[in-house]
Amino acid sequence: MSGRNGRLLKWLKGLSYALLALAVAHAGLTLWAGRKLERGLDALRRAGQPVALSDLAGPDIPPERNAFTWLRKAAGLMQSIPDADRLREDAQAALGPEAPDWSRVERALSALASVEELIYRALDCPEARMPVDWSTRSVWQLVFPDFANLREFARILAARSALALHRGDAEESLRSATAILKLSECLRDEPFLIAQLVRYAIISIGAQRMDIVLSGPARLSEARLRRAHDAVAAMDVSDSLAIAMKGERVLLLAGMAEARRGPRAVAEMTGGAGGGAEPPAPPRGAAPPAGDGAAGRLAAVSEAESGHVPQAADGLLKRLLDRILGYGLAPWLYLDQVYYIEFTKRQMQALNAPLPERAKLLAEADRSLTSAPPYAIFTRMLAPAVERASNVSLTAEAALEGCKGLLAIAAFRARTGHPPDSLEQVCRAFGIQVPHDPFTGGPLLYRREGALFLLYSIGEDLKDDGGKPMQRTGAGRSGDLVWGSAVRMR
Repeated sequence: MSGRNGRLLKWLKGLSYALLALAVAHAGLTLWAGRKLERGLDALRRAGQPVALSDLAGPDIPPERNAFTWLRKAAGLMQSIPDADRLREDAQAALGPEAPDWSRVERALSALASVEELIYRALDCPEARMPVDWSTRSVWQLVFPDFANLREFARILAARSALALHRGDAEESLRSATAILKLSECLRDEPFLIAQLVRYAIISIGAQRMDIVLSGPARLSEARLRRAHDAVAAMDVSDSLAIAMKGERVLLLAGMAEARRGPRAVAEMTGGAGGGAEPPAPPRGAAPPAGDGAAGRLAAVSEAESGHVPQAADGLLKRLLDRILGYGLAPWLYLDQVYYIEFTKRQMQALNAPLPERAKLLAEADRSLTSAPPYAIFTRMLAPAVERASNVSLTAEAALEGCKGLLAIAAFRARTGHPPDSLEQVCRAFGIQVPHDPFTGGPLLYRREGALFLLYSIGEDLKDDGGKPMQRTGAGRSGDLVWGSAVRMR
């Protein structure tokens, strides 16, 4: 018996030594990985890049100077209007392929006129930043309710542009189309990928309306067209994706840091509700849930039926275990953050590369996630793929350049009665820069066809298809980004 006890004590002693060695190794790994992460963060700070949530806050803007003060008032007013959803649907019928009931469109826009007034008041503000509560407990509880509202406002302005053109009021139609592009500028300084994607979508809506107005038979004054050109020429999206990716890096690094609190924070990051975690925060950009979540309600019902009430000791034990598990995950999360910083550096370098190398490098960076080390769990799960976003960004940039070209051509036509023979001719006449194609770095392509004209970018397939409009195919998109009266007459 004593021999058995001796072997047991010897086994326990060996186990304790092994656990002690593991604890020492874990502490050393945590210290090494933590210092490696801090060196990476210091390098970003020295480069002037944001590393903390507070770095994304931006300067305080007086409410009366902030466009979002009025945009949020417009959103609140729109929600308070009876049958607002039906009115928006009636108004946006003007944007569909079928001929709308213009009387219904007009009635709907009349009911939403007060919302439009607030939108235009917002566009007169010199600055715009979304009011975000950066003091929130968790980065994953940040909510951005403005994105959906801005897209709705863009559609309302587009419907107004369509109605004005139907009435023969090209001036008002151009004013509304220009206002859509100005609305996109409200998101210019927002350092989030979703903000810039919404911005690109709004630019697409505005550019489409601009093309319809300027490619039709309506004639506008040269002075009015020059003013619209100057407004659009001041817009720039060339660096928007790089700014957004820096903000995304801050958000994900902050989320990984929160995960070191333990599985409860991990459940919040991944949207789970297990392990006694609180109901997860809604995804960024989504509205807060109406209740406590299905998991929370089911747990409450279960406890009520069983008569069980959690005790303070149970909560303390859970928090203690959570902290212990979080400490155990710490070195792997540190290394995950280090890997993510290096991954975003590759993305940034790809974004700064010239085309067509940029697309190749972005694709390689995105594919590298499949071979990421085992500890880079959150990087693989949550890091945004940038290749597609880059094409969307370049398409939005091309759309703005197309609008500049359309306005210059329309001004030239207002002066001479016919389209120019070349883009260089119109740009020399007005002393402006030739609109460029971001997919090539050269000028947009232009062709006059009698009294008509064609203006186009080669698009993301990087092939000149002679002005054939872009189409979706099984392999992606093929064709060109096309504007002008010639394509409208085909």
